[in-house]
Amino acid sequence: MTSTEPLLVGAVAYSANVVPIWEGIRDYFRSSGAEMDFVLFSNYGRQVDALLAGTIDIAWNTNLAWARTVAQTDGACRALAMRDTGRSELDALRAVLEERADAAAIGINTWEAIGRGELMPGAFEVFWASPTYSHCNFTALPRLPAERVQPWVEHLLAMDWDNQDHRPVLEMEGLRRWVLPPLDGYTSLFEAIHEQKIPSHW
Repeated sequence: MTSTEPLLVGAVAYSANVVPIWEGIRDYFRSSGAEMDFVLFSNYGRQVDALLAGTIDIAWNTNLAWARTVAQTDGACRALAMRDTGRSELDALRAVLEERADAAAIGINTWEAIGRGELMPGAFEVFWASPTYSHCNFTALPRLPAERVQPWVEHLLAMDWDNQDHRPVLEMEGLRRWVLPPLDGYTSLFEAIHEQKIPSHW
């Protein structure tokens, strides 16, 4: 791949709105100096295979797809960025408040905001909590040069909820911002994979 070719990002077509989401992200990167295009897959096994084969440059992986990529590369892969979960979690909390749901699964950041009184203080209580964990991330291999990937990551992180041009894509993807991934958030997943002897391939 030459430095002028768009980076090719893989994503799994998990719902009907995946195409407009990625068309919006592609449009956001247009004329940025870090252009990209996307390829959709039917499942994460095919997507990880494509990443390892060099068919795509970056994979938008679930946490299990990330763990399996780590296993198949002996750790020679990088998590570039991940989503926060604020938007979709607020929708879930709203469903509880409106009595359309009995409970909501939310992340630690949202729960801590509630505890600090920043978000609906006193409206909810915990009845079960998992160990903290990280979810989806953009995964790349070492062969992708830093001078290609770093501008792409920087432009991704610059998406702004308060920018009306950026917000529709963020809303469709269910987040308020992209963040750098805390890798220690995958520790409990790797432990569970080891304990349950989950294979590294699909």
